Amino acid sequence: MGDLRPIVRPTSGYMAIRQPEPVTGVDNYFGEAVARAARIEPVTTEGRVFVSEEFAAALSLDPESPAAAEYVGARDTAKKYGRFRLYRLRRQPSPLPVPRGPQTASAVT
Repeated sequence: MGDLRPIVRPTSGYMAIRQPEPVTGVDNYFGEAVARAARIEPVTTEGRVFVSEEFAAALSLDPESPAAAEYVGARDTAKKYGRFRLYRLRRQPSPLPVPRGPQTASAVT
């Protein structure tokens, strides 16, 4: 498993068409969001996960999300699909524990 390098292409948008593959029968998805994700993946730095601006915006609306998006800049995407503002997906730092008042010992009788 040391050579495993998964490809993750988070994006958001409407998946316009769902059709079964003619050979396998497994559903496949088509649409602008799918095409954009496929063009972002080739320009993603190895070991990182880049996401679209729409995905980053949706993520920022969830205060309990374990992940955050960090702006990496505008980049040209594969196959001259266009230039997009991309964000790096990263794990949100663990919140510091909320301090509670001083602990008091119960009186033992």
